[in-house]
Amino acid sequence: MFEVEAPPLSVAEIADDPDQTAACLAGDRPGPDAVAAISMLDPATLSHAGRIDLLVALERQQAWLAARQQRVLAAMADHADSAADPLDRTGTSWVREDVACALRLSALTAQSRLHTATDLAHRLPRTLRMLDHGAITYLHARALTDAVTALDPKTATEVETRVLAKASEQTLANFKASVRRAVATTTPATIAAQREHAMTERRVCLSAREDGMSELWALLPAEGAAAVMTAVDALTSATPASDTRTADQRRADALVDLAITALHDPLLPKAHRMRPAVQVTHRPVHPARPRQPIRRTHRPRTGACLGRPPTRRRPHRHLATTGHRPHRQVARLRHHHLPPTRRPHPIRDGKRSDLHLPRLSQTRPPLRPRPPTTRINRRFDQRR
Repeated sequence: MFEVEAPPLSVAEIADDPDQTAACLAGDRPGPDAVAAISMLDPATLSHAGRIDLLVALERQQAWLAARQQRVLAAMADHADSAADPLDRTGTSWVREDVACALRLSALTAQSRLHTATDLAHRLPRTLRMLDHGAITYLHARALTDAVTALDPKTATEVETRVLAKASEQTLANFKASVRRAVATTTPATIAAQREHAMTERRVCLSAREDGMSELWALLPAEGAAAVMTAVDALTSATPASDTRTADQRRADALVDLAITALHDPLLPKAHRMRPAVQVTHRPVHPARPRQPIRRTHRPRTGACLGRPPTRRRPHRHLATTGHRPHRQVARLRHHHLPPTRRPHPIRDGKRSDLHLPRLSQTRPPLRPRPPTTRINRRFDQRR
């Protein structure tokens, strides 16, 4: 399929019968001649069948260009020394960074592109040839390289041989399923080890949302998940005609009913001779307050800005302690954070209940007043 090679079409043939030209391009091998012919076709002048043929031809041209790009990336990865800076004594290669800058990708995505191109060029050459002929898409080739990354070259070749026979006629989802079956057939021991490792990661997670709902997520074995869904579907099957709930809503309610039924089981294990209890605290979400527009006024020459009201800070507080010098504490709260009926008042002996201010330690030695110096006395006399 897709192996027909025909001479390049002339401009007259393309103009006389554009639908026939699109049909020929959909079956011909993609290449530079086909690109030139596709550029002369106008979708508005084509019939519906002609547009479908043109779409197929464009998809095959994209696969051909993707194959050319894979060969370029593989060559860059093979000759990584040429990308090193001659002035850098460490000999660090900057191939990944060059690819990331050229294709406007992140460093991790560029590294993944290089890995895929290297595998296609060296380990999966038949897949690269089919991509060059336009028989498969780049997504098919990428799915195969991701599946055989952990396999040795011989096993990867065997998997490639199994899946490429029908790859040109399969969708991406069907092709991935074929790849999974081929990997499971060729490497049963690896699949068993992966299954054993995955079983250790099974869990159930609960996360609360702000709208009074919660999300329940579970990672279960395939047979366990199938058993849960079978029980949920069995409870939702008997639904009266007057029920206006959707299928998803009925499944969610059925899952909750299963849990409530389990809680009422008399054989349910008890903790400290008490049955399990459910307690849910719902915190309502208040709507966000609209932001008040800031008044723009004339800025005076003194440099103060009147467009925003000045921040009113709280006055200093004093704590009176026995045998100690009053200790100054500055409260960081502001007046506009407090209700208008609760004005800040002085705190005496730290007996304010709403502000938890620490008391001073009784073991702290008293501070002795510092005697005034001669220079301070002179300034005081001058001021007098």
